[in-house]
This record gives sequence, structure tokens and C-alpha cells, in this order.
Amino acid sequence: MYNEKTIEKLKQKILDLAIRGKLVPQDPSDEPASILIEKIIKEKEKLIKEGKIKKPKEDSFIFKGSDNLYYENLNGKVKCIQDEIPFEIPKSWEWCRLYHLGNILGGGTPSTSIKEYWENGTINWFTPAFMSNINNKYVWETNIKISLKGLKHSSAKLFSDNSIIMSSRAPIGYLCINKIVACTSQGCKTIELYNKSILEYMFLAIKSNINFIISIASGTTFKEISLKKFSNLLVPIPPLNEQIKIANKYNKLINIIENIQKEYDNT
Repeated sequence: MYNEKTIEKLKQKILDLAIRGKLVPQDPSDEPASILIEKIIKEKEKLIKEGKIKKPKEDSFIFKGSDNLYYENLNGKVKCIQDEIPFEIPKSWEWCRLYHLGNILGGGTPSTSIKEYWENGTINWFTPAFMSNINNKYVWETNIKISLKGLKHSSAKLFSDNSIIMSSRAPIGYLCINKIVACTSQGCKTIELYNKSILEYMFLAIKSNINFIISIASGTTFKEISLKKFSNLLVPIPPLNEQIKIANKYNKLINIIENIQKEYDNT
């Protein structure tokens, strides 16, 4: 009989290789990640000008100094962040804060004592409890929906499809991609990416960071990751073409492993 823990370690190893640039070879002809990040930041600035998102109070960019150490320019102040860098990445990759890549949203729950907020609801509403029962990373519908009045009278925020949703408490770490416009309870954080082409790789990047996210969470009754800490998460960004190859290779390998598991279980 196969060992379930060994299988999970194998899957984790494949994920680690993926986000360290060791799952697929680098292609020198690929446009470097620095150009991709510049394009994403321009898309972000456009949304700010259009009034669709708020300008962040803090803004930064990360660069490698002549001493080969990583630095961050935060609102004009430069600080060495080498101690935050968890591992080396290929030369064509870049480190980036999560908030540069997407709008990070919290959630909310309409008052359960007001029926109008729930009856005949049409807006998909994600909760950690719902996410605990799904087996697919893509979700087309939630089991509970709220009404437009419920949305307006709570801190829940509507976000577009193909965003990444993570349960941020009770517990931390359930992860999925919504295929419909939706909102969440306060027990979730959502990354509404400025450039949806990086969606599949970013799902892996967040997934690979779950244990770290849990380690920096705080709370007494239960651990929770704050919006600020989540927004400041460092993620390694490959060139776009490499992101596509990484996601395809990762999915292919995981599918092979899971198919072997199914065949073994059926014998």
C-alpha cells in the first residue's frame, strides 16, 4: 500500500521546484519578468486613474544592488531586504510584493437577522466552510448566495471572475479560483489580478506559500492573516512564457500522480 504522506511530499516537492525555477528550463529568448511587472504596474496605475481602485498608501519596487543583495525602495526610502528573500531565483525572474500584482480584498457577512440580505440571493458568496468541501480549484457556484442589498449593507466586496480566493482564518489555506463574479465572508482574502494571464502561475505561488502565511498569522482564539501581511507577501515572478510552461508541467505531473493513486485504489 502506498504511503499518503510520501505522495503529499512528492507533490510539495514538485511545487517547490516550480516556484524556484527548477521545474522547466529557462529560455533566454523569453521577455524578462521585469518587463512583465512594468506592464502590470501600468495596468494598476490606469485603474487608479479611472477610480476603480485606490492608490496605495505605500508603494515600492525591489531591485538587486551591486553587492548582489536585494533592496526595496519604499516611498523613496531604500532598505536591504535580503533577510526576507527565502531562496535564489533565475536571473530572468523578479521578486515582487503581492499588492503590485493585484487588488487585495477582504470580505464581509451581511446581518443574518435581516432576511432581505439572504432570501433570493444571486451573488455568490465564499466562506472557509464552503471552501473546505470543494475538490476542484475552479468554482462556478457557491452553496450560499447573498442579495444585492446584503452586499451593499456589509463589508463584502464584489470582485471579477478568475480571481484567487484564500481562506484567511478558521483555517488558513483553502485555495480556489472563482469562475463567476463573487464576494466573500471576512474569513477570506481575494487577489483580483491586474493581469489575468498570470493567474495559473500565481495560484501555484500562493499555494507554495501557505505554510509561511500560517507562520506569520496572529490571533488568540484562531490564527488569521491580516490584509497588510498578505498584501506584502513576496512572490517570485518568472517571465510570462515560462509561467505558462511551469503551470502546464506542474498540472501534468500532479495529474499523473493522482491517476496512479486512483488506479491503485481501484485494484
